[in-house]
Amino acid sequence: MKRLNTIFLLVMLFALVNPAFSVATKYTSYDIKVFLTDEGIVREEVSISFDDVKEDFSYYIIHKAYNIKIFAEKGKLDCKVKYIDFGTLISCEHANSRNFKLSFVVPDLIKRSGNLYYYQDKFVITEIADFFSLRVYLPEGYILPENLSLSMAPFSPGWGTSGSDGRHIFVEWKKKPRLGDTYYVEVYFEKAKENPAHKYYSLLAIIGIFALLSFFFFYSRSSNKVIGYLNENERRVIDVIRRHGGKVSQKKICIETDFSKAQVSRILKDMEERGLIKRIKKGRSCDVILKV
Repeated sequence: MKRLNTIFLLVMLFALVNPAFSVATKYTSYDIKVFLTDEGIVREEVSISFDDVKEDFSYYIIHKAYNIKIFAEKGKLDCKVKYIDFGTLISCEHANSRNFKLSFVVPDLIKRSGNLYYYQDKFVITEIADFFSLRVYLPEGYILPENLSLSMAPFSPGWGTSGSDGRHIFVEWKKKPRLGDTYYVEVYFEKAKENPAHKYYSLLAIIGIFALLSFFFFYSRSSNKVIGYLNENERRVIDVIRRHGGKVSQKKICIETDFSKAQVSRILKDMEERGLIKRIKKGRSCDVILKV
């Protein structure tokens, strides 16, 4: 509580000396996204909208933040960043924008005990806002724990809701805030245990793929071995059938090989007896289907 009071005093002092706070300001929306990692680092993205254009913009982070980037409607802003004992003051002059986006990194906000990770932070409403939303994303592959003690919940405040965007599980809080509201946020998370059934299905899939590749490999070798025993005329016939996707008319074979009908007929009859092709009667001619 002593630290929180100090934070409020610093914000008020900053308001007195900074022109961005010299008039009343109001957020029409205040959105914070927090991305957790299993390495103890937190990345935050803050989006703020005003109901009118702000010439200057200031923002206070209650931690020492790094890799700070600030964007307005016209693009990236070159702002002043000042570190103090408890946090980071950001001041942007000549911003001339209604909408602002900030991104930054804060270390050491995530603790670990065994397989359980614990994130804790506080968010203070220092400006009047029509709407506030906070969404905390767990690292990919992590879930909210189900087996905490009866006195513990996976996240706090309890009026938050959990969901998923397809890749990450998140916890979200939304409300119309009051000036001075402070939200003490806690989120527990752990790495998802792999389902044994998934390993079984993965193994079956690998076996299936291996069997399929083996089939095509041996089929290809068998086919090439058979082709190796063909004479030159038979190979020319096979080439014509393959060029047409494995099925072609006997008339087309005569045209493309320049063999006579009788010669093609003899070649096909011999190949059919050896199981290399199959002929299907079609009118006065027939279709030839490759079987190897």
